[in-house]
Amino acid sequence: MALAAIVVMTGAIAFRWSVLRRWPAARAAPLREWNAFVAGAGALAAACVLVAAPVRLYAQAVGLTPADDPVLPMMWNVMQTMWGRGLELQTAAALAMLTGLLCARRNLQWGWSLGLLAAAGIALSPALMGHAIAADSWLAATVVADWIHVLMAGAWVGTLAVLTLIARRATRGGAGVDSPIALLIELFHPVALVCSAVLVVAGVLGLFLRVHSIGDLIHSSYGAVLAVKLALTLGLAALGLHHSRHGARLARAGETARVVRSLTAEAMLAAAVIAATAVLVGTSPPMPS
Repeated sequence: MALAAIVVMTGAIAFRWSVLRRWPAARAAPLREWNAFVAGAGALAAACVLVAAPVRLYAQAVGLTPADDPVLPMMWNVMQTMWGRGLELQTAAALAMLTGLLCARRNLQWGWSLGLLAAAGIALSPALMGHAIAADSWLAATVVADWIHVLMAGAWVGTLAVLTLIARRATRGGAGVDSPIALLIELFHPVALVCSAVLVVAGVLGLFLRVHSIGDLIHSSYGAVLAVKLALTLGLAALGLHHSRHGARLARAGETARVVRSLTAEAMLAAAVIAATAVLVGTSPPMPS
């Protein structure tokens, strides 16, 4: 839940700065409503991170506490670890995100700037709580690669999720050259193209820095989960390619419902990718042979 919420938060910020900010001034009628909706979605995701934080801390402490021993002292000990520092960063960034987006929802533009800073911080937190920070060598490069990977995932997959929600609300916007869904897809396409490319590069770099040999992946649980994630990501990229080539044309041709269903399927596949990523984070990388 925390990983999905981080992706949605980052996606809400990316959607605001990369899609809505480029919306034509001559067609600004829905902007205020959409800004409020996107800010609300991001704020809800931030609230989910804040709710999940104490539960994750408790679960982490329980896993380290011997039977019949009190859990509270271990919770304090966990907070002194790098995992605990990452949780602190994640919680503080989520609180800043919630504050900024609630202000943005009231049309206070500085709230979006605060949200942008919070997104950079919250995208770094998984690197401090997962495999990246445990790297034996090239620690800084591994953490940076993981940070960029999470940022790009949010800017691609999170923005896709927000786009899909907006598209479902915009089905009454009409077809033809003025179709809002067609324009949304056209504005989103370059964002998805750049973010997916950088995400792949950062992911491959992080994998090579984390795994000593590709052969070690073949017979490991980590490799199996990674293969599932890659297969789902390829399917996601294929659907994205379909939308970039045909989505806007179909929307302008009056096939709005078809496009929205297809976008929804792409967003559901993206959710499966996030779920696979969460499992991967909880799976130990293979030991060198």
